[in-house]
Amino acid sequence: MVQNQLSNVQECSSLKAFVESSSAFVAVQHLPDILRLLRIVNTQFHGKLTRAYAEKIRIGHFCHLQKNEVPSLKGLVGSFVSAWNCMVSYKLRVGDNSVLQEMSSQSVIAEFLVDQYATRRKQSQTAVGTAPYELIESLVRVHNWIVGEAAGSTFIDSNRQSVRIFDIRETDIVSLSSGDELLNLIQSHSEYELRETTSVAYNWPAIEREVIHRYISNKPRIEFSRDQLPSYVYQEDFNLHNQMQTINDSQKNLTATQTQSVVRLLPYRVANLKSKLKELEVIINFLSLKTHIEGEDSLAEYMKETFGREPEYLSLEIRIKHVKHVWLLLKYAQTDLLMKQKQEPFGGIDPQNTEALTEPLPTQLNKCCVFESPKTRLLLRELFAYIILRLNKAAIKQEAEQPDRALEEALQEFIMYRSNYDEEESYQLVNELPTLPEDLMVKHAAKAWCHIWRRFSVAPPLG
Repeated sequence: MVQNQLSNVQECSSLKAFVESSSAFVAVQHLPDILRLLRIVNTQFHGKLTRAYAEKIRIGHFCHLQKNEVPSLKGLVGSFVSAWNCMVSYKLRVGDNSVLQEMSSQSVIAEFLVDQYATRRKQSQTAVGTAPYELIESLVRVHNWIVGEAAGSTFIDSNRQSVRIFDIRETDIVSLSSGDELLNLIQSHSEYELRETTSVAYNWPAIEREVIHRYISNKPRIEFSRDQLPSYVYQEDFNLHNQMQTINDSQKNLTATQTQSVVRLLPYRVANLKSKLKELEVIINFLSLKTHIEGEDSLAEYMKETFGREPEYLSLEIRIKHVKHVWLLLKYAQTDLLMKQKQEPFGGIDPQNTEALTEPLPTQLNKCCVFESPKTRLLLRELFAYIILRLNKAAIKQEAEQPDRALEEALQEFIMYRSNYDEEESYQLVNELPTLPEDLMVKHAAKAWCHIWRRFSVAPPLG
């Protein structure tokens, strides 16, 4: 009845749009929760799930498995499902022929993940790998549409600002908690006339003003494009080596002062460092998918946008161009702790490069590597970077570093051809390193580093 009467009103374009699409605005209320869900799956489950698992396991069962680790997951998934189903109903009502099937707790995990390699499956009416993008795009379009409708009103500032999708707050969005909410507002501006039959008169201009004031006024437009939405990295796609190679040209080393500022604030527990490393790997993955990297942007700010919190160990002067060096610093700190706890520090290294040292190599290394020596510290840092970046399993598979090559030659080449040093810095660095034994080969690299670490870190006995 309300819509029938409203259709005969000449003005009130914002109110008409709001009434006609009320079910869509009920869906929009879930947008912040949907963005939180994407943050969680892209960080806490980064590289952990395979496609086969994600396309088989029901989301309800997965939430149950994660109820202790991620207690908010069930509620956030519920928001996603509610928004999706609201938009399905809305699209059916307006005759949209691209409508997909509804979701539930029985939907598979893959329907809630963005897969960069997915294409929408037209015949099966599912959106595996594309559903989050399609849902967010629909919600943003509805929000921006009503903001645009109201922009012509004398009650609205046409010079409204825009906000990026991951910066939005609950107060930024145009939404309804339920369809009854709008109906109750309209009824509050009605007058009943008792004659032979009861009729209702509505003060439509007053209702229009109230809707604009309560729901639309001061709301920004939302900026959204597909490249703003991070893809989920499946286990079979996770290749940190390739991602490092992709961003390498954009990377620079930290200054000595910046390095100390990071190291000083690091959490010195293996579990905490592992968590921080995982976050940096997520960032590296996101950057590797970009066609252009804004290297001068603050790394801390970028991580805050991604994870919703600032990394406490990074100052604002640390830039995106430093992310690779920051990752190496955390990896070194983690390895240092593992050594102190007498645990294996190089689990991801190709086994052919973990050959044990035999005499006279240990004795020869003892002569060139000294307790707390600056040269030994420098060797530890550069050899560590070489091992982590060049001798991991993915690197060996692609670049085939020869295990019987002299380690000193391989290390010097690694330093000389790294893009984050200029030529003069590289020569200077190579000349500052201690001379390694001629018979020390690449295959000894991991065990040699461990031996050198002990020489540098453990004070020799007195006398």
